[in-house]
Amino acid sequence: MVQASTEFKKSGYSDEDSAELAQIAMLYSNIADAELSAGDSASYIISQMKAFGYTTAQEAQSIIDKTNEVSNNFAVSSSDISGALTKTSSAMSAYGNDINETIALVTAGTEILSGNAGKVSRGLIFTYFSTAYYKKNKSELRGNLVKFC
Repeated sequence: MVQASTEFKKSGYSDEDSAELAQIAMLYSNIADAELSAGDSASYIISQMKAFGYTTAQEAQSIIDKTNEVSNNFAVSSSDISGALTKTSSAMSAYGNDINETIALVTAGTEILSGNAGKVSRGLIFTYFSTAYYKKNKSELRGNLVKFC
């Protein structure tokens, strides 16, 4: 519990908020389907809260609830979800996705590419980056394509 509370405190949360969020992190470390330290659990919660603009303990609890619900009902583990979301959440949020959409995309990809949540997360970032780049530079890219052909 101290390790989790320390992680929240280092991330700028008050003593009271850190204690409350540490309890949620401990809950997640107990229900996760792989061994997870309280500090790692806290880091996962912090990264999602920051990426999606969450500020309350209820929102932190919803992160854990969503992760657990999906891992219980689909062929993806909670550690796959947390690992992939830790890598993708900031980018996905910047591209306009919320946490539900991000979990859904990670789950869909990881069910197909079982055990490759890291590849799925990198693929999502690359796909969204490429799409954003294309939208921004569409006319220039089309002009170059015409010159090439």
